[in-house]
Amino acid sequence: MNPFLAIPLLALSAWPAQEAPAQEVSAQETPAPPSAAERLPGLIEAFRVEFEVPGISVAVAHAGELVFEGGFGLADVENDVAASADTVYRIASLTKQFTAAAVLRLEEQDKLKLDDDFTQYVDALDTGEHVVTIRQLLNHTSGIPNVTEIVEWRDNWEQHLAPQEVVAYVAWKEFDFEPGTKFAYNNTAYIIAGLLVEDRAGVPYAEYLETSFFEPLGLSTLQYESPGVIVPHRAHGYTRNGAVLRNADWISMTQPFSAGALLSTAEDLVRWQLALAGGEVVTPESYSRLITPTLLPDGESTGYGFGLAITEAHGELEISHSGGINGFASFLSHLPGEELVVAVLGNSDVFEPAALARRIEGLFLFPEVVALPVSEPLASKLVGRYVGEDLELSVRARDGVLRLDWAGQGVSTLLHQGAGEFRCVDDQRRRLVFDLEGDASAGVRVFFEGREVVAERQS
Repeated sequence: MNPFLAIPLLALSAWPAQEAPAQEVSAQETPAPPSAAERLPGLIEAFRVEFEVPGISVAVAHAGELVFEGGFGLADVENDVAASADTVYRIASLTKQFTAAAVLRLEEQDKLKLDDDFTQYVDALDTGEHVVTIRQLLNHTSGIPNVTEIVEWRDNWEQHLAPQEVVAYVAWKEFDFEPGTKFAYNNTAYIIAGLLVEDRAGVPYAEYLETSFFEPLGLSTLQYESPGVIVPHRAHGYTRNGAVLRNADWISMTQPFSAGALLSTAEDLVRWQLALAGGEVVTPESYSRLITPTLLPDGESTGYGFGLAITEAHGELEISHSGGINGFASFLSHLPGEELVVAVLGNSDVFEPAALARRIEGLFLFPEVVALPVSEPLASKLVGRYVGEDLELSVRARDGVLRLDWAGQGVSTLLHQGAGEFRCVDDQRRRLVFDLEGDASAGVRVFFEGREVVAERQS
């Protein structure tokens, strides 16, 4: 578990309409290439098949307008129910940004301050000699032990436990570190933050989100998952045992609570992100704090604000979060500089939705990049380890897909551009040109960050 539009009106002219002169269309005229949105279905379905995901739903907004929504595969394998734009998924840790936004809304109403000790309002956990602020709950620097790392908790997933009972699993443990000194992703802290929302708002957490956010914004599918409630178009969750698809282990959704118990369609997540960034959820000042990375005492950035990660994708600022829980994985990203929002939801807990989001982003940012099939002979020629100045790469192949292990910078799928040229799917500015002479590539030229580095094959 990852710890848990408006259509513009056309201007009407006052001038009388004039018939346009007929134009001959040349038989040699080249049709316009398909747009990014038109290329999306093929890209998404190919990804779904490659990573054996039962069902995936995606929504994309560009320049403030929804430009794509759709579903692929099956929302329910046993009953052969197709996934669609209306399919509702568990979004797991994407819930955290809603909790953080709720806390900041309450601060705007002078019902709390971020630097208050949370125990002023809730007594869910005895912090002993430690002082834990609300800010530290939201930015994962509290030092409170993370309940999802505790074996005893994992043995009791199926029980309908109240939030206080979930937090109690860490009551006997020492703090992981002094609050404010380190960063460690923490579900316990966000469960406590949900209890804080209930105390300060005077209503249940689910009710506060519904009346403060979902109803006013018209987000009809966003909802808190309550036991026994019928949810139209709900996806069923799956996992894999090797190559065998099976139902995911059951978990009571009372346990993730404000750290991961929300449901949504992909479209409503995109609309939420547009509203959040547009000042409709919290003030612009509060939103700025949501997306400002926390700095540790040594000056190092955590890359995380409140319920949102602040990183880079394709060389652009990206505001995002992932979610993972039994049977489901999710990812919501926003590239503000490109006015691009992507939501990816799937009913499998063994795939990386962020990898699909990167490919979708690439379609809009680099429309000229069109991936080509990689033949088995070509793949075999390129597989190996390459070393150059301050650079070490390993290329692996599986089922005609090449993956690049860029030492120190993670693993990326390679997009074939023709001959020996490839681009990295997660940053398509990065280009690789392999030497194709002989039975095996002798080296590769790597173009990144304005540099060109030659790496030679070592094995």
